[in-house]
Amino acid sequence: MSATAAQPPLIPAGRHPIETQRYVLPTPAIVALHDAVDQWTANRVPGAVIVGRPRLGKTRAIFYVTQWLAQAASPLPVVHWRCYEHKSPAEGVFFEDLLRASGHALVRSGTPSAKRDRLVQWLWEKAHRAGDNRLLLFADDAQRLAGQHYQWLMDIYNDLDAEGVSLITLLVGQQELKHQRSAFLTAGQRQIVGRFMTHIHQFYGVRTEDDLTECLESYDTATEFPVGSGWSFPQYFCPVRFAAGWRLKEEAGTLWEVFARLRRAHAIPSDLDIPMQYVTWTVEYLLKQERSLEPMATWNEGLMEAAIRHSGYLDAEALWTSPPTDARDK
Repeated sequence: MSATAAQPPLIPAGRHPIETQRYVLPTPAIVALHDAVDQWTANRVPGAVIVGRPRLGKTRAIFYVTQWLAQAASPLPVVHWRCYEHKSPAEGVFFEDLLRASGHALVRSGTPSAKRDRLVQWLWEKAHRAGDNRLLLFADDAQRLAGQHYQWLMDIYNDLDAEGVSLITLLVGQQELKHQRSAFLTAGQRQIVGRFMTHIHQFYGVRTEDDLTECLESYDTATEFPVGSGWSFPQYFCPVRFAAGWRLKEEAGTLWEVFARLRRAHAIPSDLDIPMQYVTWTVEYLLKQERSLEPMATWNEGLMEAAIRHSGYLDAEALWTSPPTDARDK
């Protein structure tokens, strides 16, 4: 190692966030969602829809926004509810899922109405313990919700409203949520749209070279491990080049060109965002490969192509761009 490169911190094998994949970056899409949630909560919007295709990073974006809310001067209480697939809507199971998501210790006891009352009281207490009369509910994978679920959600909204607490429900899911919204409007169920779907926010992946540059720059400037060490993820894996002035964002142009070339070769539409998950897996592969390279070796296009292929991006996009089997067989 060059004398100009400091000694990296000692981290047990397999414990770095690049290896555990337990980290969130403030990507352009997450920052845009952050700003939207900030506006919605300030205006007490009763509900909004956040849509995007799979693997764009919606669940990680919820985590990032939740952490941001927790660090505010007056933290807004947040419930992150993962919507599960059930054979048919069941009132008792619905309230059990929400009690569990909101951290209540008593989930299954009682009748459905008793569970609903317990949930409403618990949510009221969470809001008032936080010194606020607002409560934010993230419903993740909300495309799984059926019409009856929204009626039960409306009951919760009305009960909390009667007690002076504003419930702000953000439905996060796939494009089917837009179709559900249209179906509610067609069926004349405007009360559901007015309560839970007043706004639509399109969550996106990496759309341009500038987006990719911002993502890679976040690795350089917005990561640190161990906490307090001052060592960014690229610095830890590439200490010699980092000490010489190299930064991960410098690779954005070449990496974007390799993505673009592979997308053309595999007939992936140019307007289809690159899901953030495959960008992070590509970067993680490159950073971990650094250990097998010469200290000042650069990443060539062949290595970048191997990283993209290793991420599974091309196979995943084939599922979106290929016609259904029965269509091909006709």
